[in-house]
Amino acid sequence: MSITEFKQAVSRFPSGVTVVAAEVDGEKVGLTVSSFASLSLEPPMVLACIDSRSASLAKLLHATEVGISILSEHQADYARRFASKIEDRFESVSHHQRGGAVLLDDAAAWLTGSISSAITDGDHTILTFRVTDFAANDNVRPLFYVQGQLLSIA
Repeated sequence: MSITEFKQAVSRFPSGVTVVAAEVDGEKVGLTVSSFASLSLEPPMVLACIDSRSASLAKLLHATEVGISILSEHQADYARRFASKIEDRFESVSHHQRGGAVLLDDAAAWLTGSISSAITDGDHTILTFRVTDFAANDNVRPLFYVQGQLLSIA
């Protein structure tokens, strides 16, 4: 089994697209995450899987508060931007902060919270978050990622 074949197989599972972001030591850090899921209702928790080699992950691990923006169908450019190697990913990106959590404006939903655990297995780190606040935007639809494409579902 090749890595390419494995990626092609699992890419058939559609997922939402998020940007996980925080301010750490006065610097905003954020990255695109499509491997995201609800983990627990009581207490409210979510998880995100991030490449362990990510420089953004190394910084996020020091965040006291983290924001998770579930991207809307109009934010495909943001998904690409926060997945890139651009140094200032927040430049020209409409966003706001709640404490140390950084949230993108006009997202489909927002969650804030703190990292509860970090578990490294394989080449990724699973971050679990305790959610302290959230909101949904009923005026937009979410963005989806499937087979390497960012899509809107009408």
